[in-house]
Amino acid sequence: MLVEQLEQWIGAEVVDPDGASVGRLGEVYFRGSEPVLIAAKGGRLSRKRRLVPLDGATASRDHVRIAFPAGRLLETKGGADPLSAEDLAAVAEHYGAAHAADPAELEGSHARAERLRVAAEAERRAAELEAEAEAQAARADDAGQRAEQASEAARRAEEERREVSARAEAARDAARQL
Repeated sequence: MLVEQLEQWIGAEVVDPDGASVGRLGEVYFRGSEPVLIAAKGGRLSRKRRLVPLDGATASRDHVRIAFPAGRLLETKGGADPLSAEDLAAVAEHYGAAHAADPAELEGSHARAERLRVAAEAERRAAELEAEAEAQAARADDAGQRAEQASEAARRAEEERREVSARAEAARDAARQL
């Protein structure tokens, strides 16, 4: 399928090759980053969903066209996400073994969007913490340099004190000899 971000079509009409409506796109299931299966839901009160592989599917501005005729679609009850092992076994049996999948391999678009949102937030927070750590390191370096300068100033002051003390002692000795 040559469609990027198919999950943006959620709510769009799903039609068969002849243009017959099979429902609205309710969920997109991914294997890794590849969309492989959709769930189309019928009318507003429908508790059934049609699971359809995306082989040969295309998307246009206002609908997703699947490659399977409406009369040949697999209908399941409910709309649980993630798909159950039973749902996926039914997909494999109905459409052929090429569509077999382990439930752990598939991720629904809603779960995927949440995972990507959490990952982006974690990345953003990691960048903030890294910037904060760099700022603290810079402050620590600056404090270290100031401490070094203060230590050097204290050493020079101590040397001056010793010199002045030595001169004062020499002056006292000279005064005693007079």
